[in-house]
Amino acid sequence: MSLPLVIDIALGIIFVYLILSLLASEIHELLTTIMQWRADHLKRSIRLMLDGGGSAKPDQNTAEKNAELDRVTQATESLTDRLYAHPLINTLNQEATGQMAVLFRKLSSGFVSASYKFASALYSIFGGALTKDGAKPHNPFSAQASAPSYIPADTFAQTVIETFELSKVGRLVTLSRLEEFKRQQLKEILRQVKHLAFQESQDLATERLRQIARDYEQIMLSFAEGNTPLYAVINQMAQTLAGFINYCETFLSLDDAARPYFLYQLAYIRDKHYSEAEKPALIASLKPDLQEILTLVRDKRELFHELRNTITDTDSQVYKSLSAVLHNLPELPPPLQESLSAIATNVKQRSGDLEEDLRSLQSEIESWFDKSMTRASGVYKRNARGIAILIGFLIAVITNADTLFIVDSLSRDSVLRATVSEFATSQIQSSQAQFQTPDGADSVNSATPEQLNAELDVIKRNVRQSLDDVTLPLGWDEPMLELQAEGEWTIPMTDVPLPWVKRFAGWGISAIAISMGASFWYDLLRKVLGLKVGNSGGESSSRGS
Repeated sequence: MSLPLVIDIALGIIFVYLILSLLASEIHELLTTIMQWRADHLKRSIRLMLDGGGSAKPDQNTAEKNAELDRVTQATESLTDRLYAHPLINTLNQEATGQMAVLFRKLSSGFVSASYKFASALYSIFGGALTKDGAKPHNPFSAQASAPSYIPADTFAQTVIETFELSKVGRLVTLSRLEEFKRQQLKEILRQVKHLAFQESQDLATERLRQIARDYEQIMLSFAEGNTPLYAVINQMAQTLAGFINYCETFLSLDDAARPYFLYQLAYIRDKHYSEAEKPALIASLKPDLQEILTLVRDKRELFHELRNTITDTDSQVYKSLSAVLHNLPELPPPLQESLSAIATNVKQRSGDLEEDLRSLQSEIESWFDKSMTRASGVYKRNARGIAILIGFLIAVITNADTLFIVDSLSRDSVLRATVSEFATSQIQSSQAQFQTPDGADSVNSATPEQLNAELDVIKRNVRQSLDDVTLPLGWDEPMLELQAEGEWTIPMTDVPLPWVKRFAGWGISAIAISMGASFWYDLLRKVLGLKVGNSGGESSSRGS
């Protein structure tokens, strides 16, 4: 078989694959849009990530363990829905608002709902044999018409932190500890005031101490509102206590015998808490670390008791904030707590700055999300390839695209081979001509992906014309079926035919080829065309010499 013949056959079969791949890509894209496979896969991947990879499996021997597993699964699904309802993620789902768009969305939603009901019915009939994990198929968008097909990592991480209100929980815990610290400090100072000998000195110190308490309240209110970091709060409290000591040194009577001891005790209290050597330890005792916050978020009762013991005023703003947080805080599934705890260990926590710690935690969650979505993307590509093969097989059956029969027809019928080869060549050249540079620099190897896609659009517009103008070895016409039957395989060493075996093999080859995509076959067609042009030029030169 000569090289030009091989090239013409290759051009013909590749052109057939290109046409069928264009059809398959349109069907695949339509199904992807209607069924929201990308959005569905993204949501399932996020749920699987929150569930710790879904490693826990039902245990037929332990009902209690299975009940706990079901509870965790339900909590994970509920949390996923809540994350998707968060404004940061919900606003990513931009939908058209026109009447036609709304009508199409209703129709597609009905189609999707019916598809999942059909899958659920199959599950009921076959007892879960169709699903690997035994989970009954259900519509992931039953509560909402659609969902985003892409979520940025920073958006997801910020949504997780805001959903669990880690900043508020950490600030409330710090505030409650500050409240206890303030109360103990004022009580200790008041105990020293009672040691003063003169009633006048006690009254002056007590009145000033009330002002100190009010100043402390203002400092803590500024912290509660997020205006002042913890280390600044400690510095302000230290300055306030220093001002109280200066006041006592100035206005307490010099004749009071207990005055020197009282001032000494005040200086001792100041140095015990606010010296440069003691400040880091004080801040560390007041500020909860990330592991503590995650534990308190997981156990709401422990969080309530920690804060309730120090916040006695049920009418205070702090108590109201605590109640609001406890009411809105979702359940933290154990697998997610373990994942977040492992992530938190990688965070280099800064003394006194909880917000900086949370920003570092957000960066680690972003990295975790990116890695998980990279794996999920690989799974989606494998699933998409399987669906593409299924679509390709259906197209091959519907069009009777038997690769073995097509190759045989092209090799035997020179007119068909020449017609298909010339038509494919003309289609490629006409599409390239529309995107050729002014100096004619376009070549097979210099085309960019954008140019290939643009040229594919031109080919796509001419598909219907190509099917009308060129008689391809496709279809279920009676003459075509008779030709296929002539080439059926037989049992080795006998003349007993094996009906449909060769045809199924040809359809399978076509299905795999179609699933490789129109871009692949178009790029390959350009290269084979370049090889044909180069070979023709070489033959002309040889004849000329």
